[in-house]
Amino acid sequence: MRKIGELTERAQAVRFCDYLLTIDISAMAETSHSDAEAWAVWIRDEDRLEEARAQFAHFRQQPDDAKYNVQKQAEEIRKQQETKNRDRLKQQRKVGGSSWAGSGNYMSQKPRLTIALVITCVVLFFVTDPGVKRESNDAGLRLYDGMRFVGIQDFVESEGDPLASIKKGEIWRVFTPNLLHGSMMHLGFNMLALFFLGGAIERLQSPWAFAVLVFLTGVMAIVVQSVFPPALGGSPNVIGISGAVYGLFGYLWIRPILQPSFPNLIPPTTVMMMLAFMFMFILVPQGSMGGVSVANVAHVAGLVTGIACAAVASRMSS
Repeated sequence: MRKIGELTERAQAVRFCDYLLTIDISAMAETSHSDAEAWAVWIRDEDRLEEARAQFAHFRQQPDDAKYNVQKQAEEIRKQQETKNRDRLKQQRKVGGSSWAGSGNYMSQKPRLTIALVITCVVLFFVTDPGVKRESNDAGLRLYDGMRFVGIQDFVESEGDPLASIKKGEIWRVFTPNLLHGSMMHLGFNMLALFFLGGAIERLQSPWAFAVLVFLTGVMAIVVQSVFPPALGGSPNVIGISGAVYGLFGYLWIRPILQPSFPNLIPPTTVMMMLAFMFMFILVPQGSMGGVSVANVAHVAGLVTGIACAAVASRMSS
């Protein structure tokens, strides 16, 4: 809130605030703290401060100008704003409020598809067991190799073509690396984030919405990471659903900004934490954390895809 000036009469202050509302500048008038007989005009849109000050200067010179006779127009705008606010509150109550945890009907729905995906990842982790050395004919190793973006043999025979297996028609590989994880810590962090983010989308919208989002963001994260130049962090050895997790995060973060009626489920502290982790991993040299390489390209690709999905969904809902 910034004060742009004071007027001697309340009627003038209200009239000027009405005019500002018609040009999409939110303002209010209150008794001046320095002069009990004066009325201070405050605006909420600080990015339009200079424009508001210019309008105020013009109003003081010509307060009786006919263009300031906008009381009915201002009242209609306020009614529209009140209607939008009521609709937003109804939507938030419908899904249990705007908190991260939520309550009521929203939280009473179990995110079955999210839970099924979490269970699938956990089972595959123990079946493929990447931490154990296996013989070449081991079923777990064959499954693991069959779910990677590119099979080891195909990669070798093609002299390093990351798309070698895809070109053979094994199209499932664009998504299945999301279901594989390299360590218990890797699995644990991803499953926790997937459960909260994916569960929120599934309960808020539908299982189909969650399925589409996790598929699109997961595919983009894996494909971009795999075909990106190795010198810039790309690698076809990418596994894990963290790229899709960042996509779900990007969707839930940006959509309320683009569509205010959509519940804001992610606190600012969570936004800062997720972005901080992403940039921290980008800045840390690859392999410096116990020899572990982080799929930074996948994280960025997933995040951008999630944001793009939020933009499309917001436009379709408007």
